[in-house]
Amino acid sequence: MSKHLLRPLVTKVMLPRQPAGLIERPRCLAALAPAMEKRLVLVKASAGFGKSALALAWASQLRRAGDKVAWLALEADDDEPSRFLYYLAHALQQGCGAGAAALDLLSETTLAAPQAVTAALINELAELEDEIFLFLDDYHYISHPLIHEAVSFFIQHAPAQFHLVVVTRAEPALHLARLRVQNQVLEIDTATLRFSFDETRSFLEQEQSSQIDPAHVRQLHSTTEGWPAALRIAASAALWQRDDIGRHVHALPAASRPFAAYLEDMLARLPEETVQFMSRSAILDHLTAPLCAAITGVAASQDLLTFLSGRQLLLEPLDQEGNWFRYHHLLREYLYRRLEARFGGELSNLHRNAYRWFAAHEMWTDATKHAIAAGDLNEATSLVENCAMGLVTKGDLQTLLGWQRLLPAQLMRGQVRVRLAIAWGMTLAMRGGEAEAMLAGIEADIAAGAIAGGEPLSCECSAIRSVLAAFADDSARAVALAESCLSRNPADAWTANVLSNVLRFCYWKGGRLDLFYATPWLPYSLEEDRRNVFSSVYRLTLQGLVEFQQLRIDVAERHGNEAMRLAERHVGPHSAAAALPANLLAQIRYEQGQLQQAESLIADRLPTMNAVGMIEHLIRSYVVLARISAHNMNLERAYALLEQAETLGHTRGWSRVIATVLLERLRLFLGEGRNFEASACLVRMERIAAQHPVDVRCAHTELHELLALGRAAMACADNDPSKAVTWLEPLYADCLAGHNLFLSLRAGTALAAALFASDRLDQAMQLFREVLRRAASAGIVQVILDQGADVTPLLLRLRDGPAHTNGQAAEPGAAAYAAQLLAGLHTADAAPPAAGVRESLSPRECSILQLIAENQSNKEIARTLGITPETVKSHLKNIFAKLDVTKRHQAVQCAQAMGLVV
Repeated sequence: MSKHLLRPLVTKVMLPRQPAGLIERPRCLAALAPAMEKRLVLVKASAGFGKSALALAWASQLRRAGDKVAWLALEADDDEPSRFLYYLAHALQQGCGAGAAALDLLSETTLAAPQAVTAALINELAELEDEIFLFLDDYHYISHPLIHEAVSFFIQHAPAQFHLVVVTRAEPALHLARLRVQNQVLEIDTATLRFSFDETRSFLEQEQSSQIDPAHVRQLHSTTEGWPAALRIAASAALWQRDDIGRHVHALPAASRPFAAYLEDMLARLPEETVQFMSRSAILDHLTAPLCAAITGVAASQDLLTFLSGRQLLLEPLDQEGNWFRYHHLLREYLYRRLEARFGGELSNLHRNAYRWFAAHEMWTDATKHAIAAGDLNEATSLVENCAMGLVTKGDLQTLLGWQRLLPAQLMRGQVRVRLAIAWGMTLAMRGGEAEAMLAGIEADIAAGAIAGGEPLSCECSAIRSVLAAFADDSARAVALAESCLSRNPADAWTANVLSNVLRFCYWKGGRLDLFYATPWLPYSLEEDRRNVFSSVYRLTLQGLVEFQQLRIDVAERHGNEAMRLAERHVGPHSAAAALPANLLAQIRYEQGQLQQAESLIADRLPTMNAVGMIEHLIRSYVVLARISAHNMNLERAYALLEQAETLGHTRGWSRVIATVLLERLRLFLGEGRNFEASACLVRMERIAAQHPVDVRCAHTELHELLALGRAAMACADNDPSKAVTWLEPLYADCLAGHNLFLSLRAGTALAAALFASDRLDQAMQLFREVLRRAASAGIVQVILDQGADVTPLLLRLRDGPAHTNGQAAEPGAAAYAAQLLAGLHTADAAPPAAGVRESLSPRECSILQLIAENQSNKEIARTLGITPETVKSHLKNIFAKLDVTKRHQAVQCAQAMGLVV
C-alpha cells in the first residue's frame, strides 16, 4: 500500500468531544474499575444503550488520570484487513506514540501479513511503561476473519499494561472462551447499561429543568426498561409539555414518530425474512424455537433466535440454556403494529397456531389468551376452566377479570368452576357488588338443580361472602360465616386458609392477638405453595402488619421480605400479590426515615393497588406517598393523592379510608395555617364516626382513634392544649391496652407536646422519654418527626436539659437519640449558597424563584410573567446552575436561606 493511497481521517482516531446533555453514571463507571486487571473489556448491548457514551466518559476519565488512551471509531468500510490495521496503527500513534513501525510496514507493501503488523505494534507497546487503553468503537461493523484473528493475537500477546476496549452491538468473533477461562475479560452488558430509576429521574429532570412526578418517572422507567434511547426520544416528545402527562406517559415512546423511525432503521439492516419472522413472533410474550416454528412455519427458528440474541437486537434470553426468549416490550409492540399494518389478515391464524401449541403443552393461561385473540370464544371458554382458579390462587386477578369481560355470559353458564373463580377474583379485586351478583346466580342454579355437587359449592359461596364481609369491615358477620364454613370442612386447602386469613384479620382488628396467633394454617406443599401464592402472601403480610403494630420491626420486615420473594418468584413484581408486601415494606422504610426507598417500593404499584388493593394496603400506600410529597414540598401532589384515595374510599364504601384521608388533609391544612378548612375536615370525621358507633373493639374503632387525633390537633391549633390532652390521654391508654404500640407512639408524642404546651413539663418529659425509648428500640424516627415543630421543644429539652427531671434520671442514649431526631427535623436537602450567588441572580430569576416557592408549574409561571414555557425552562437551568442544585425544592430552600423568598 502506497503511503499516498490512503490519508487517515483524523476524526476517526481522535477522542470525540462529550455531547451535551449526558448525565453522569458513576454506577457504570464503578463497574469498569476492575479493567486494570483485564486484557479485554467488552461493552456489548443493543443500539441506543449508551455504549459509546459510557466508553467516551471512561476514556476521558482515564486520560485525566494520566493513562494513555487511543480511540478508533469504526465504520463498515473498515472491514478490510489492511485498512483496519492502518487505522489501528494511527489510533495508537495518536494516543500513545506507538505505531510507526507498523505504518512503515503497511506503506511498503499491500500484502503485509496482519500478524506481522500486530507483532510490530506489540513490540512498540512493550517499550512503554504507561497503562494503555485502546478503544474500538462500533466493532460490530467488523466481520472479516483475518481481522478477528489479528485482534485475538493482539490481545493474547500484548504487554500487561495494555487493555483493549471493544464497544459492539454483537458478540465479536474473538477467542473469548480462552480469555474467559483466564479471567481476562470484563463484560459490560445491557443489564449494567440500563438506566436505574435514579438515573432515569436525573436524566428527565435535567431534560425538563424541573421536578417530575416520581410516579410518572417510574412509569416511564418501567415502560422503557431503562433503555436510554427510548428515554431520550420520550424526553423530547411533545407530549411532555401536556398538562395531562399522567395519562399519556405510558404511551410516549411507542407512540412517538421518532421512536418508530429509530426502530425501523434498526430493522432495515436485517434481511426481510428475518424481520417477517420477528413480526409474526411478536404476538408472543415469550418465545421458544418449537413454538415459533409452529406459528410462523420457519423450521430454522432456533437459528434465528440465536442470531437475534447474539446481535443484541433487543431479544433477551429468559433462561440459562437459551431456550426461551422475550423481545423488549417496546420492540414487541412496534413489531405487532407493523404486523397489523402489513399482514393483518394473518393475525387470527397466528394466534390460533399459538393456542393450539400452548394447549398441547398444557400451558393453559397462554392458550386461553391466544384463543380469545383469535376470536375462538367457544374454545377459549373450554380452555379457561383449566386455569381460572389457578389465576386466582396465584393472585393474577387482572388477567382473569379481563377475560371475563370478553367471554359471552351464555357460554359461561355451564362452567360453574369458572364462575366461582371469577367470583373469587371479583372479591379479591374489591368488586363486591359484582361478586354478590355472581354468587346469587350460582346459588340459584344450585337450588334449581342445574348444578351438581351443591353442598361443597354452597360452602365455597359462603367462604367468598366471609371475605366480602371482612373487606367491608363487618367483622361480626365475617367471623360467623368463616367459622361456619370451617366447621363444614372445606374441600381444598385454599378455601380453608382464606377463611383462616379472614379470622386472623378480624381478630387483629378486635384486639384479640391471642386468637390471631392461635388460628391454624394448613401448610402447603412446595407445589401447592407455588399454586396458592395469594393466600400465603396475604398471611405473611398480615403477620407483618401485626408485628409492625407491636413495634417488632425486624420480624415485620422478615415477613414482608418473605412474602415479596414468594410473590415475585411465582407471579411477578408487578402483580397484585407483590403489591401487598410492598406496602408493608414501604411503611417500614418510611418510618425508618428512608423516604426515597419507601417511595420506590410503591410508586409504580399504585395503579395495581387502585385496581385490586385491599383497604389496609391502600391506606398505607396513599398516606406514605402523600407524606413524602409533603416532605418534598410538593403539596399539590400530596393533596392530589389524598383526593384520589378519598374517591376510592367513596367508590368502595370504605369509611376508614375516607377518615384517614380527612386526618391527613387536616394536618396539611394546619401546616399551611388554613384552620377553617382543617375544621371542616374534623366535622366530616365526626359525622363518619357517629355513623359507626362501637361497643367492642373492631375495625371501626380506628374511626374513633383517628377522630381523637384530629380533635387534639385542632385544639392545639386553637391554642387550647389542655383540651387536646383530654382527647389524647384515653387514646394513649387504649393503644397500650390494645397492643397497638405503633399508634401509641403517635398518640404519645402528640400528648407529650400538648402536656408541654400546658406547662405540665415534668409529666410531658416523663411521657416523652417513654415514647422515645420505644421508638429508639424499634429503630424508627418518622412517627416522631411527623409531629413537626410541636415536638422541637421536647427534643431540645431532652438533648440539652438536666439529666434528672422530678428525681428521675434520663435514660442513657436518650439525649443522643433526641439529637438525631433534631438533625432529621431540621436537615435541608439543599446546600447553603456560596458567597456572591445572590448577586448573580437576575431580577427575572428572582421572580421565578418566588413563583416556584408558591408551587407554580412552568406553564403557570409562563402565564404569570408573560413569557413562554421554554423561556422558563431556560431560566430554571440557569438558576439551578447558579445555586448548584438539581431540584425545585432545593432551589427554594437556597432562596429562603438568602432571604429572596418567604
